[in-house]
Amino acid sequence: MVGKPTFPLYRLPYVALKVAFGCSHPHDILRLSMVSKKSYTICKIFRKKVRNLNVRFDFLSDICSDCMATIFKVKSNSEVLPEDSKLESLKIKDTEFNVKMDRCIHILNFYCDDRVTCLTTLYEYLTDFYEVPFHQVELDGDSMTALDGVLAQQQTLAHCFLRCSKSGDEEVRWFLDRVENRVTRLLSLDVKTSKNFRLNLRLNKSIQNFSATTTVMQSIKTDMICFGRSFTLSIDNLSKLHSRGLFAEKTSLTCENLNSYLKNWQNGGNPNLGSLKLGLKSINVDTVLNGIEFNHRRHQNDVAYSATCWFPWNFNESYEIRRNDGTIASIVMQNGQNGEFKLCVWPDLRGTVYPESQ
Repeated sequence: MVGKPTFPLYRLPYVALKVAFGCSHPHDILRLSMVSKKSYTICKIFRKKVRNLNVRFDFLSDICSDCMATIFKVKSNSEVLPEDSKLESLKIKDTEFNVKMDRCIHILNFYCDDRVTCLTTLYEYLTDFYEVPFHQVELDGDSMTALDGVLAQQQTLAHCFLRCSKSGDEEVRWFLDRVENRVTRLLSLDVKTSKNFRLNLRLNKSIQNFSATTTVMQSIKTDMICFGRSFTLSIDNLSKLHSRGLFAEKTSLTCENLNSYLKNWQNGGNPNLGSLKLGLKSINVDTVLNGIEFNHRRHQNDVAYSATCWFPWNFNESYEIRRNDGTIASIVMQNGQNGEFKLCVWPDLRGTVYPESQ
């Protein structure tokens, strides 16, 4: 019986080998690197460059990239189907996994007993292979300890997300104690906290005595912070956060709280703030602007304000206020229940200046 023909790829001279790899797709090179140590060394030399690596340790449990195409999905051994009886065995860093390749959509399924350990092994493999840090990490309450492994490998993260469906005061404390100022661009917390939960942002690490319902940490300096619908955000916390963008879907803040916050901003407080978006139970414009000098603007054309690099905020009516240094901000809000309060400080994220002529 004649076996399947093979091609001695690694016997090609350097120039021909470079051409062959140049014609290969990134996901083919990556999969080939897992065949042997020799393959790994050669594939690493000719691999395509990757800008961003993203890992999700949450219920989705996968690793993906902006250009490597292959998605690494990690599943429990209990999810192996009868038709998957002929799984292949793959060894990575002395750890053996059962794998199945879905070649139509380039998904490599890993089956294991501990998904966090498996994801951590893949994380270490990919960061070494591509020689780039992970750009984004997503966690849930059951996989938070994986963050220690990530931060042990790299100093900072661009994006970090934490989602917990259950009450998570302790999870938040643990999480924020780990990340502190190591998330540079976007920190997102979608965690249900108790009504008495508070963030105390300290200036000195020597503080020892604090309430059991309080998280004590250094001031967060990430570019943007997002709080989910169940997170308890006090006006004191809001005043002590110094990120450029602050977003909270649902808060218990009052119009009086916002009035106090705006007056503090006008007097030089929160100088780094660029945009603020808050969900409130009710909004009364007169209460929010009580004692504040403003100019009610109705714009002829929609004003587009870039609070993030994604979609702009569009509005045609706003309340113009000024800080004591001359900085202009537009407040966008309407009277009513379950409303949104937006504070847009000019210029916006893209450098667009205040449209005084509109």
